Amino acid sequence: MLKRVCCRCLEVLSTDHAEDAQVTHTFCLDCLPDLYPYDIESLRRMTPEMLDALPYGVVRLDAENRVIDYSRAEAELARLDRADVLGRDFFQDVAPCTNVQSLGGWVGAARNAGGEASKQMTFLFDFPHGRQLVKLTLVYEPRADTTVITVDVVDAKMRDPAVRADDEAEPSTGTPA
Repeated sequence: MLKRVCCRCLEVLSTDHAEDAQVTHTFCLDCLPDLYPYDIESLRRMTPEMLDALPYGVVRLDAENRVIDYSRAEAELARLDRADVLGRDFFQDVAPCTNVQSLGGWVGAARNAGGEASKQMTFLFDFPHGRQLVKLTLVYEPRADTTVITVDVVDAKMRDPAVRADDEAEPSTGTPA
């Protein structure tokens, strides 16, 4: 088991790791609000209309990874109609390119661990209209058993860069595991 440490405040977030465990960095929920103008609790309480006013994409998933909110910015980036996305499995039906260990696998592991968890990463979305490099923030909130994913475009002109799947040192691609 990896030792999870907040890269901002250095709080150790995992409790079930060996003393000599490999360290992985993430953000605790206390530090995460500093990264976005809205904290995750505020995002959870926002109506779909409020989410639509945000300049970045927001996707909220329920305990079965079904999409319960899909913001206007995310719908425009993905070029998907919100009505076609809501209620569907995000990793299987909506964005199958995200069904890789570094993203879909992380959400499942966070849910199984049962505690609050967050992660930031770059990711290469493999849209039908072209690839798009984005910065993702994923937060699993166990009290509501929901996952919030925020999506910020890193480089609007980036298309088809050579990256390896599931490599945290470089952007993850949407190549299924």
